[in-house]
Amino acid sequence: MSRDSSRRALSASILEEASSWVIELSEGELDAQQRVQLDRWLRSSPQHVQAFLEISAAWEESSRLKAPRDAELDALIARVTSESNVVPLAASKPTTPVRREPRSLVQRLAIAASVVLATGTLTWWAVARPDSYSTRIGEQRSIALADGSVVQLNSQSQLRVRFSKNERLVELSRGQALFEVFKDASRPFIVVSDGARVKAVGTQFDVNHHKHGIVVTVVEGRVAVTQPNATQPTYLAAGDRVTLGSNVAPRTERANVDSAVAWTHRRLIFDDTPLTEVIEEFNRYNVRRFVINDASLEGFHIRGTFDANKPERLVTFLSQRFDLSVVETQEEIRLTLKNTSASQ
Repeated sequence: MSRDSSRRALSASILEEASSWVIELSEGELDAQQRVQLDRWLRSSPQHVQAFLEISAAWEESSRLKAPRDAELDALIARVTSESNVVPLAASKPTTPVRREPRSLVQRLAIAASVVLATGTLTWWAVARPDSYSTRIGEQRSIALADGSVVQLNSQSQLRVRFSKNERLVELSRGQALFEVFKDASRPFIVVSDGARVKAVGTQFDVNHHKHGIVVTVVEGRVAVTQPNATQPTYLAAGDRVTLGSNVAPRTERANVDSAVAWTHRRLIFDDTPLTEVIEEFNRYNVRRFVINDASLEGFHIRGTFDANKPERLVTFLSQRFDLSVVETQEEIRLTLKNTSASQ
């Protein structure tokens, strides 16, 4: 079974399970054992939480039914979404639960089927409004989107997600993200960052929005990248990378894919990288920031692999490689070149 078909089958199964829980909750209070079971089911996967909220939203929107949500259930969802293996999702506004007479098995199956089928349409209500995600210094997040795509969001990053029937639009306003796109030929997946557009159907690619421009690296599949004010896109295949700047033409080259996505393991790999970019990357992960106090250092280039959470190793590397003066305070690590005639 291919990855896409496996994911599609999994999504259908999860939606069916979520529908069953929604129906159980609509018919009255769960007993202690059932609540433990629901707690375990929600904790086991972020997709379970997302499916449950989407089915609940579809249920709540129906003119015939009320959402099976109560304060205790909202507390349960809040608790399980706080776990490290569950993606935080915005819950709907709680409503007063409605007690109903028990339905027959045929009625329950019919409702379950209608909810699952309706989700294909009504889910758009849940995702039409933009969802925003952000990370702080040193924080990384894994975000399961409503279509089955997954986003790995790097530190100090921010994105907004807006899905419609015709396209899946994501805006990366700052930072870096790795996108694993669920294939849907009828709705292209588009990432917009600083005016550049990255269009894909089903693929995996990394977008890095930093102060020097936008870098797009394709891990697998193909994407089309369009520069701001350009009419023709640049097509990239797996292993390609393009760098986009405001005043330069797109530069396409072969990339080390492992290096491009090493940040997901908090590893930073530099290959002849300007020191200014190295400092920018380290400052993403650490509250105590590097500051270059000597303009002559900006032209230096770095090769090496570092732990993003251990800036002291970069200090040691730079001190051994160059004749540096390092001044450390609680807020900053200031770098100055002692001997301006020193070579690289």
